[in-house]
Amino acid sequence: KESVQKQTKKVARLQKDIEQERAQLQKIGRLPRIPPYWSTSKYDLNVFQKVDVTVDLMTDMRSLFDKCCNSATLGHGRDQQAGSYSRLNVHTVWPVENFKLW
Repeated sequence: KESVQKQTKKVARLQKDIEQERAQLQKIGRLPRIPPYWSTSKYDLNVFQKVDVTVDLMTDMRSLFDKCCNSATLGHGRDQQAGSYSRLNVHTVWPVENFKLW
């Protein structure tokens, strides 16, 4: 129980430090801008979003996979357990919006 409490306090201190650093960076204008196409405009390190853009990007993503995917190597390899196949089919397109990684 003690270790959980210590870890909780440590996390709280780290979050406070991050907030202070973010405030300083914002003051001097060195905080990176969030891309304008993101659905959120807040600098929130705890936000992780998947945004369904299938309607807008399905055609482009299918084309990309068809052009870049080497059908000769699909279905081969040490991690292959399913049957053989010759192409990848895109069903849904989700860009990930994660400020921590940005």
